[in-house]
Amino acid sequence: MNKIFKNVFLSVGMFAFALAGLVSVNKAEALACTMTTGTWNGTAGGVNDGATNGTTTFSGCTGNLTPAIGDTLTIPANVTLQIIGDATIVGITIADPAATGANGITVDTTKTLTNTGTLVFAANTGALHQTITLSGTGILTMAAVNITMNGSSGAGNQVINVGGGVLLASTITIIGGDSTGETYITASTGTIQA
Repeated sequence: MNKIFKNVFLSVGMFAFALAGLVSVNKAEALACTMTTGTWNGTAGGVNDGATNGTTTFSGCTGNLTPAIGDTLTIPANVTLQIIGDATIVGITIADPAATGANGITVDTTKTLTNTGTLVFAANTGALHQTITLSGTGILTMAAVNITMNGSSGAGNQVINVGGGVLLASTITIIGGDSTGETYITASTGTIQA
């Protein structure tokens, strides 16, 4: 009887170990997505064909799809991403546009971009601008996370244009640069809450 119990115990233990290995192997990792200029409807982990979920084509995302829950966005130089549906992401970096081309994000009116990670404007070394624009009543919500604007050593500006929309953030840190470029957040009729 002791020998049977020992064999059953070992078999159950080996099964549990194998099952744990399968679960950990299949666990998705958050990845950093980049993209082409275009639109995105906010569908997480959706078809990435430049048509079904917007005109943007993403690369580097989980499963080669649109950004999945847990992925981050890096907006490369010379790219503007237009958010045309509610979207959630866990971090955004607006890369240095250098001499390549201005870059940024536009959130359409009545749409919400929720970022549960940090928003970082990389230090701008050129004369081209890094911009986030909230069109109409567009919303950028950054609850309990930080916005860091690292300034410019060239003539390029780093701007969050709230317009008539809403910007919600935990903290906003603006680090100026030695340049003619400016780093600022503006709102004509919108709300900035930090």
